[in-house]
Amino acid sequence: MEISHREQINEIDPYIPGKSIEDVKKEYNLEKVIRLASNENAHGPSLKSIEAAHTAIENMNLYPDSAAKLLTQEISKFYEINIDEIFTGNGADNVLTTLISAYISEGDEVLYCTPTFPVYKSMTLLMGGIPIEVPITIEWKYDLDEILARINQNTKIIFICNPNNPTGTVVTSEELINFLDKVPNNIHVVLDEAYIEYIDDNDYLTGVELFKRSYSIIVVRTFSKFYGLAGLRIGYAIAKKEVLEPMLQIREAFATNRVAIETAVAALNDEKFTKYHLSEIIKEKSIY
Repeated sequence: MEISHREQINEIDPYIPGKSIEDVKKEYNLEKVIRLASNENAHGPSLKSIEAAHTAIENMNLYPDSAAKLLTQEISKFYEINIDEIFTGNGADNVLTTLISAYISEGDEVLYCTPTFPVYKSMTLLMGGIPIEVPITIEWKYDLDEILARINQNTKIIFICNPNNPTGTVVTSEELINFLDKVPNNIHVVLDEAYIEYIDDNDYLTGVELFKRSYSIIVVRTFSKFYGLAGLRIGYAIAKKEVLEPMLQIREAFATNRVAIETAVAALNDEKFTKYHLSEIIKEKSIY
């Protein structure tokens, strides 16, 4: 007798990543390959991050701290927020997966624009929720007005990927504040800020800054892009303590590994490298 799987799985398109650099080198007999599809940091991690990884790996026989206290303390100091307002996970994907698992029940609606990061749709479907996809505007931007128009009594979460992946367009601070002021307070607005560090505007109000101004939002960030730690898988969310509590209840025991925790701490504190890396990216943008 065949054991059936969950019906929702039939609705989900599996995520198919691009070929690895190693596979492409072997297939085409190449010595050097630059992969653009995954938005990996071409500058790599900082030397301090690499040193921290080498040190941490000596203790890989030991389980990591399940609460990732060392990292949450550093994020807390970095953004000047409370430790209990931080949730860490195995990459931003894992944080988003946990968030949707904690909040979406059968029939709940999740709003976002498309094209965007596919996990919003796949996890919503897996939980029996209903993804409501709003096309981006002719300028390739999130259509916040149309999202507001689609809100109803079943709306549970709104995702805003900012800057948006894959279009790279940005919702301005003014647009975002105007939007947040109109969203009912029984709906979670999630700002997926995987690429937020690349916004070259000193006056821009990020999700973290809006959170500190008492906007009821969930901010999701990652160490994969700007800090060059994609291979270690470490991300985090910032939200009110009571919002994170359901996520903490279902988080796996060791969601962040020992090497990732200590490497991320070093990356966060290596301001010299991050300033250099950002300046180089800005230069390259002006050239191309």
